[in-house]
Amino acid sequence: MRNKRGALLKGLVHCTACNRTMVHTCTAKKKRLYRYYVCGGASKNGYATCPTLSVAAKKTEDQVVDCIRKMGSDPALQEETLRQVQAEQKRQSSALKSERKALLPKLRRKQKQLKNLITVMGGNGSSALHEELHELETAIGVLERRATEIREDLTKLESQTINKQHFKEALSLFDPIWHELFPREKERVMHLLVRRIGYGSEAGELDIAFHAAGVRALATEIEQLKEIEGRAA
Repeated sequence: MRNKRGALLKGLVHCTACNRTMVHTCTAKKKRLYRYYVCGGASKNGYATCPTLSVAAKKTEDQVVDCIRKMGSDPALQEETLRQVQAEQKRQSSALKSERKALLPKLRRKQKQLKNLITVMGGNGSSALHEELHELETAIGVLERRATEIREDLTKLESQTINKQHFKEALSLFDPIWHELFPREKERVMHLLVRRIGYGSEAGELDIAFHAAGVRALATEIEQLKEIEGRAA
């Protein structure tokens, strides 16, 4: 869906108190437009249920951009953020491997049941046996598709491994290129870098989680642009 109101963080901001996405919204007062990110939980369940309610969109967007800028020049902050990114990758990989470990025995049991049922039926069988056959084939199909998805997700995670140099380059070059980008490009870069932004009601705390693949992709894009500019010079 097209972002008509220039919401830089559309779909990224989450209310940490309610664990709900904060929706971008606008109000007009005296011909002036005011933008906000409103807690989805508060909108649905009533504003008394949420301590965050809403936050000024421009202020929050500026906070996030400033935070990324600071990371570009702060080695200690880069180290900590990279550690968090790598820890999240490890967590996702472990979760997928655990799911696969539990899934494969189920798949083998279903396949064995199907083989035994086909042997018993011998090409015939009652309607009840045919129904059981269909249910087993459906269950096996679901398990096989999930096994394939897990394998593909693990391969993707491995390809997204990011090293310290990639991370440092992407963040250190964020500030120089940011001012050169059009609004749609800024939105793309922000969604490339950031996976999730947790907003806490106390003192407007922000918890930014990065996309490892996005950071790596941005570093690659910047490197390619530098090469193109170097050839044109």
